[in-house]
Order: sequence, then structure tokens, then C-alpha cells
Amino acid sequence: MVGWQGFEPWTNGLKGRCSTAELPTHPGYRRLRKRRGKDNLTWPKVQEVLCFLLLFLAEMRFFRGKVLLKTGTNVMGHQESYQHNEAYAEFLSGWDIHFYSKYIDTLAAGASSRPGTPVEAGRILDVGCGVGQVVLKLKERGFSAHGVDVSESNIARASRHSPECVVYDGHHLPFEDGFFDAAGALNVLEHVEEPEEFLRELVRVVKPGGRLVVSSPNFLRVLGFRDYHPRMRGIGNKFRNWQSLCQLRRQIRRDPDSVRFERMPPIVKEPFTPDDDAIVVTNPLLIRFFLERYGCCVGSVVCTDRYVNPLAEFCLNATPLRYVMFNGFVTATKL
Repeated sequence: MVGWQGFEPWTNGLKGRCSTAELPTHPGYRRLRKRRGKDNLTWPKVQEVLCFLLLFLAEMRFFRGKVLLKTGTNVMGHQESYQHNEAYAEFLSGWDIHFYSKYIDTLAAGASSRPGTPVEAGRILDVGCGVGQVVLKLKERGFSAHGVDVSESNIARASRHSPECVVYDGHHLPFEDGFFDAAGALNVLEHVEEPEEFLRELVRVVKPGGRLVVSSPNFLRVLGFRDYHPRMRGIGNKFRNWQSLCQLRRQIRRDPDSVRFERMPPIVKEPFTPDDDAIVVTNPLLIRFFLERYGCCVGSVVCTDRYVNPLAEFCLNATPLRYVMFNGFVTATKL
């Protein structure tokens, strides 16, 4: 039995209750078919309209209650949601420093390998420095390490390690052109509102011959396991990711000026898991494309953002399949 009370705009007066079998003979249904055209309205279409309405109302209730971050009556921007987020700062504080080891070593090697630059004079910038773990380790090695972050909560903790950790607006890095010997961003690009301009700024502040390191998850992964984000999970998503990569490759060849990172809505749920708050579909293909477009020579692209078994490292990164797996760890030199 199907109840029709409350749906008069669609049923034109089908009141009371009628079964699916009785619906085609109901006078109100016949009048509606006669007015709209015999082939324009069928029972499955009526069901589709009703289901869409119910889903729409459910979605609106979900977004009002859980997803939109509000201050007064204005929806809070994604970047602003980090500015005073103590819970996120606490979350970052719990990360194992060994997770950053490959990133730290790659930045340090780039800064110290510049001809005529002693270690103590090498300047390194960590963009999105979080609570300052990377800056601290670089300072312990003797580098002049700096960090920036949009979160005041993060910088309050990072400044305990170094006064060179400062808050910035998320758009313009507060340094002159060519100020650093190396600069990098680890798992930051997927969270910024303007990823193309973010990479341009990162390149701007590095000296010619300096190193850039950009690492982010590959949300267009086609091969992988332990896929922690919905965009990566399932055969259907992986097939769509493959189609997106093929389309991006064609677009890069035919119309490079129109290439942009795809955006996606953040996921807000409890408990929080890494990259729920990601809003950019990062992938190594586009990271490489934009770094080269902004005047860099890309030295390596690997899918491993941390140290793994040397044999596994070789097997995972020996072929172009590294572009469809776990992460995009891209190392480049500014020309």
C-alpha cells in the first residue's frame, strides 16, 4: 500500500491510499495522464520523483547539521576552519616523526647540494608546517628552517620549536622571490583553495637551482589497497579515475591553458580520518604538469611518500604505473 497524502502537486488529487495495481485505474491518475500525455507519466516516474524529493530533504538535513561550518549566518570558508582548530593541532601532534623522514631528507639534500652553500646557510621552507616537527628536525641538522601555516593553533605549538614559524594567509607566501634554497609541502596541496596558485607561490620563493618537494595523496589512484578515502575505493571509482587520467593527458596535450585540479567536497564525520578534509583531487600527473609549467625541471615522481623496503621501492616506481598508485611524491629543480 502506498500513502499519497501530502503529495498533491505530483498526483493531482490522488488522495487516500491505493495499491500499485489499483493506481492505473484510479480516476485522478487517469486525469493526470490525460493532461500530461499518455507516455509522459508512468508509475516508475512517479516513484522516481518521490524518491528524489525524500533524498533531497535528507541531504539538506545532513548538510545543515553536519557539514556546513557556520559563523553567525555566513558559511565558513574551508581555510578558515583550520585557523583556531585545537583538535586538528592535537591530531597533528600525534603523528610519528618517522612519517616525515623521507620528506625531511629530500629537502635537506636539495639545500645542502647547492654549490657554495654551507649547511648552516641553507634556507628551507616547509609550507603547511603544522605543529613544526619538520622545522625542528631541519634546525637540528643546522639548516635555517622556516615554516608557515594558516592555523594559529598549529603555529602556537610550532613556535615553541622555532620563531621562524609564522601564520600566513594561505595565498601569498611572506617572502621575497628566490629567498630559499629548498621549499616543500607535504600533504598540504589537497587542502588549499587555490592549488594552482599555491604551486606558483612555492616556485616563486625558491632560488634558481633550488629544490622543490611536493607530496600529496593520489586521489586518482587506479591500483592500490587500504584505500582510505571514498574517492579511491571500489572498482567503479577506480575505473572513473582511469578515465579522468586519460582525459587529463589529452587535455594537457591539446589545451594546457585550461588544465586545473578537480575540486571535491570535504567529508565531515566522527571519528576524523586523514584527508576527510581534502578538497582538491591531487595526483602526480598534475603536480608534475604545474611545476614544469612554472619553470621547474622535475627530477623524480614516485608513489611512495615514506621509506619502504628498497626492493618494494624499486618495484613500485620502476614503471609509469607509479602515476596510478598511492601518492605523488614529486621532486623538482627550479630553472
